[in-house]
Amino acid sequence: MTQMTTITGPVRVQPLPKLSYEEFLNWSLSHAPHAEWVDGEVYLMAAVTDEHTWITQFLIGTLTNYAEQKKIGVVKSDPFQMKLSAVRAGRQPDVMFIEKSRAHLVTRLYLDGPSNVAIEVISDNSRRIDRVVKFQEYEAGGVGEYWLIDPDIKAVEFYQRSSSGLFEQVLVGSDGIYHSREMQDLWIQTDWLWSHPAQFEVFKAWKLM
Repeated sequence: MTQMTTITGPVRVQPLPKLSYEEFLNWSLSHAPHAEWVDGEVYLMAAVTDEHTWITQFLIGTLTNYAEQKKIGVVKSDPFQMKLSAVRAGRQPDVMFIEKSRAHLVTRLYLDGPSNVAIEVISDNSRRIDRVVKFQEYEAGGVGEYWLIDPDIKAVEFYQRSSSGLFEQVLVGSDGIYHSREMQDLWIQTDWLWSHPAQFEVFKAWKLM
């Protein structure tokens, strides 16, 4: 969901010089928390639609509740950073899940390594970034599952890491249900992303209440 435009600050006309990841984190705290870092360059996050916001908040709420009740890990969301050292990138997935055994990788400002699940909700001006650039980064960086949600065409794609280390798409059956490999026993009805159910209805379907 990132617009690949180098930041020019409100005062400076010239683009920022290259920053280390630590310099970027310190800069973003006071200047632009919704920004990402790639090999020293800083990029602003794109504006999002109301539908994008609803889907993101729905996933944060439902997945956080699931992870907490099952005691399997934590859910983080934009603007929390995920640092992928293998590809020299600091990204902000819309939503991500980190399993309990890897909780020690969660620092004050970022996840120091790949998440088990990374979710991006596509915006008009982020289509190539999410589908191509981040796909390649998340794959090379070690992310376990990548969910790509496209509100415009009401479609979602699920990718899981294969034994070869590459993402393989997992097709959803006629029932519209996807079963996560990284989140213990989690399943999601893809129609929920477009039908806007109340979260408590999802919790009941998951037998969490």
